Amino acid sequence: MFGHRAYCRHPASLRQAKIVPRILRDAPVPLAQARVDLPVRWAAAVDRCLEKDPARRFADAGGLAAALADETPTTVD
Repeated sequence: MFGHRAYCRHPASLRQAKIVPRILRDAPVPLAQARVDLPVRWAAAVDRCLEKDPARRFADAGGLAAALADETPTTVD
């Protein structure tokens, strides 16, 4: 969906030894930056799924489905 790995700001740096620490430490590139063509609510939902803090993720698939189906405008932080 990103067109490149979510945790690599520069696709040339794809070596696994560099990616694993980034996944554990860094926030991914916001999807809205990589895919401006996607609906904002989709980008926000994917970003929320990738949150480091489990409390900030969806509690279950129903919450994700509701966010994707929501027609109200959503902002991406």
